[in-house]
Amino acid sequence: MCDAKAHRRAVKDLKRLQDVLGSFQDGEVQSNSLRTFAERMLEGGTVPAATLLAMGELSARFTSQQSDARHDLVGAVRRYLRPKTRQRIKSALP
Repeated sequence: MCDAKAHRRAVKDLKRLQDVLGSFQDGEVQSNSLRTFAERMLEGGTVPAATLLAMGELSARFTSQQSDARHDLVGAVRRYLRPKTRQRIKSALP
């Protein structure tokens, strides 16, 4: 129904954007899960300091991942919204 090459390019552009959004979402979910888990551990009694420190390091890594993804998102959205991408989408339509 549509030009296969144009379709592949349009899908590739969209997948790039989805990858960045997925990376941001992964960091969000992991941070929230870690925070919830830490709260439950604290409510349950004594938690070794090393465990809390490790969780803090993981949390910092997830926050950094989200920050990187947020930065990458700006470029990914700009690339996706560029005229070239719009033309690819139009070319893919019958």
